[in-house]
Amino acid sequence: MNIIIENKKIINSFKYAIEGIIASFKSERNMKIHIAVAILVILFGVFLQISTYEWLACIVCFAMVIGAEMFNTAIETVVDIAMPKKDERAKKAKDVAAGGVLVFAIGSAIIGSIILSIVQSILFYGKEIGISMLLFEIICNGIVYYILNKKNKIENKNGILIMIPILLLSSTYFIFANTTFYIANIFVI
Repeated sequence: MNIIIENKKIINSFKYAIEGIIASFKSERNMKIHIAVAILVILFGVFLQISTYEWLACIVCFAMVIGAEMFNTAIETVVDIAMPKKDERAKKAKDVAAGGVLVFAIGSAIIGSIILSIVQSILFYGKEIGISMLLFEIICNGIVYYILNKKNKIENKNGILIMIPILLLSSTYFIFANTTFYIANIFVI
């Protein structure tokens, strides 16, 4: 009898957790974005045949970002219940929780961009040329950052933070440009 009660408690805890995941997905726009990005990374990973260790890194990144988004949703909900009126402390709690998600999301995007760029470069161009192209991309990013910073086009209050969008945009371009080049070569050859 005791074992049956324990099993029901375990089953109920999984049931409530799954309900929480579904509720978070239904109510949070950012959760849908994170899931969509995860699906895109999975598709690219399958196409590029990334290694087991690279899959593990991607899965850890997915779990961290989605888990952080769920904690953020829980914190925002509790703060809204506890502080129905505007309060600076409530705003701070919500902002810090959202900032935590952003940190995980940026870190995951950088990891994903690096994995997909390296794998694609090596797959399409061979090890030596692929790594050289990735290093060239990183050097170009540094030059763009330096030029924009030198001409005061970038406010350097946040230091290296401005480099993150530059790296992500150029890595995304690098992946899509290489894919297009590869597909064009298939049809030409």
